[in-house]
Amino acid sequence: MMPIIPSRQIIALSVPFCFLLLHPAAHAQTAQAHFEARLVHPAEITPDGSTLLLLSSTEGRLCVFDIHGAAADFPALRTEIQTGQEPVSVRARSDDEAWVVNEASDSISVISLSKGITTATIPCADEPADVIFAAGRAWVSCARSNLIRVFDPVSRSLLHTIPVPGLYPRALAADASGQFIYTVCLLSGNGTTVIPPSAAPP
Repeated sequence: MMPIIPSRQIIALSVPFCFLLLHPAAHAQTAQAHFEARLVHPAEITPDGSTLLLLSSTEGRLCVFDIHGAAADFPALRTEIQTGQEPVSVRARSDDEAWVVNEASDSISVISLSKGITTATIPCADEPADVIFAAGRAWVSCARSNLIRVFDPVSRSLLHTIPVPGLYPRALAADASGQFIYTVCLLSGNGTTVIPPSAAPP
C-alpha cells in the first residue's frame, strides 16, 4: 500500500521524481526491479558437512560452496549449476545428489554435485514448493494444486498423490521416525494469527 503524502509535500516531491523518470543518466543508475519467488528452504548442507548449497532464485542457479578444510572459515565457491525457473527449495539426498524445487517451472532438478550438472528433471503439479526425504520416498508439496506428490527417489517415478485439506501447502518436515510428514499451508483459512503473550486471553 502506498503511503499517504500530505498535499504540502507533493509539490516538493514531484520535481525530483520527474527528473528521475526523464533524465537518462539518472534512470540508468537506478537498481533493476525484478520478481522474486517465495523461498522455502534456500540453503542446505550436505550430510558429510563439507558442502554448502545456496539458491539464487532470480538467476535460476544452485551455488555450491566448499566449507571444509581451508574453506571452513570462508566458504569457497566451487561451481554454479543452472536449475529451472525460480528455484525455492534445495535438499541434499546424499553427499553428491541434491534436489532443487522450481516453482515457476513446475519441476524438480536432480543435480549431481560432483559433475556439476542436472541429471534428471521431474515434472510436478502446479507450483511445487518443497521436498523432503523420508521412509525411502521423496515428498513434494505442490502449493497451487493443494497436494503432496510422493516419488521413488531412485527411479523418480510418481508413487502417490495425496490431497491436502488446506490452501497452498509449502514447507515440509518429517518426524524422527519418518512415519509422519508435516506441511505448513500458506493460506489454510483457519482464522488463526500470532499475538504477543500480553494480549493473549487466559
